[in-house]
Amino acid sequence: MMINMQIFNRIAVPLFIVFLLFFYSCEGLRLHTEMDFTLTPSDSLQLLKINGSTEIELNPNDFDDSNITVTWSANTGMIVGHGLTAIYTAPSEPCTAIVQTLLTDEYDSTIMDSLVIIVYKQLIILKADDLIYSSGYTIPLGFQRFIDYVEQKKIMASIGIIGNSLEIDNDDYFTILKDIINDGSIEFWNHGFDHKLNGVNQNGETYHEFWNTSYEHQKEHLEKTQDLAREKLGISLRAFGAPGNNHDSVTLDVINGNDEIKIWFYGNPESNKLILERHYNIEFPTSFPDYEEFVDNYPNDEEYLALQIHPNVWDDERFDQFNLIVDYLIQQRVAFVTPYQFYRLAQR
Repeated sequence: MMINMQIFNRIAVPLFIVFLLFFYSCEGLRLHTEMDFTLTPSDSLQLLKINGSTEIELNPNDFDDSNITVTWSANTGMIVGHGLTAIYTAPSEPCTAIVQTLLTDEYDSTIMDSLVIIVYKQLIILKADDLIYSSGYTIPLGFQRFIDYVEQKKIMASIGIIGNSLEIDNDDYFTILKDIINDGSIEFWNHGFDHKLNGVNQNGETYHEFWNTSYEHQKEHLEKTQDLAREKLGISLRAFGAPGNNHDSVTLDVINGNDEIKIWFYGNPESNKLILERHYNIEFPTSFPDYEEFVDNYPNDEEYLALQIHPNVWDDERFDQFNLIVDYLIQQRVAFVTPYQFYRLAQR
């Protein structure tokens, strides 16, 4: 039987178009929507303190939400949804919370996504001091071991870089530091320019880089390290810690006057910066991590611990002690954060 192609085209083509329109109207949500969660305030931190609350906003792409039903749920804690936003309240114990959202359109097509929130009782900021360039290994062996460990453990940490090491002419050094930055596990902070300790001035007085030195000296040393980090690494150093934690009233003025610095390790409480206080130690004494000492007096009621360490001088035994301490902290369900992450959380 012969088919009249003109009649066929008149009937089949419109039917095919109708089919496509129906197909994509039913499947459009599933095919074209990608979901993006935003915690309030808008940032990438998926951390929440026990009993704390946060607003979660869902930002689906490329669909008309007028015919969409949004269903929120959580495996722990409490969640109350209002369309594309919800208020999540964490439980009273540390845990890993999973918040789920189910979108359903008028054709019963669905898409589901989830957000993992780490519910913590205590935050840990690892403050590793004294990174410099090593002519033999580029990155000193002790620091390389520490950096590898942080990445392997999937925790966060921070490293104080001494500014004059950024003046060297070695592209390999800068490439390695940029790779560390891009990995995202470690934040570099300003640990002075020359790390001078126990100097003697022309009057026979003891001085340190940020103690018993002039305003001009301290400002220059702070800013030289800031400038070198921007020039060589392409980053802004947001935290500062004085060499030997020695600082004076002049340092207060210098730090307060610097817009880039947001956090001051063990700093003057009168500062307008966020001060990370020294509530506890890992090393007993300095450079000697001690697991038993740490556990015996561990202050689990502190909101955070900024723990100073010196991994470049650790031998195998000291590193093993540090590893035991980190494993213990992980068992306590703490959250490891960088200084700037802590700052962002504090803004909430």
